[in-house]
Formats: sequence, C-alpha cells, structure tokens
Amino acid sequence: MTNATQKPGGWSAVRQQLATWEKPALLALLKDRLFSKIYG
Repeated sequence: MTNATQKPGGWSAVRQQLATWEKPALLALLKDRLFSKIYG
C-alpha cells in the first residue's frame, strides 16, 4: 500500500480507488449523495 500523501496529486490515488469499485456500487453511492443533498 503506497502512501498517497507523498504524491503532489492525491487525486490519482482516489481515482485508483474508484476504479477498483464496481460501477453499480459507485452509481448508487453518487445517487445517494445527490438525493441527500437535494432532499436532505
């Protein structure tokens, strides 16, 4: 496991993490956050 804080762009580590997720799970997460912002 590499330390993301050592790199200037920690965003790449986030993108790598997202790439390992299944697309349906990611979409469900995004929808949940979107709806909670809109209706929360």
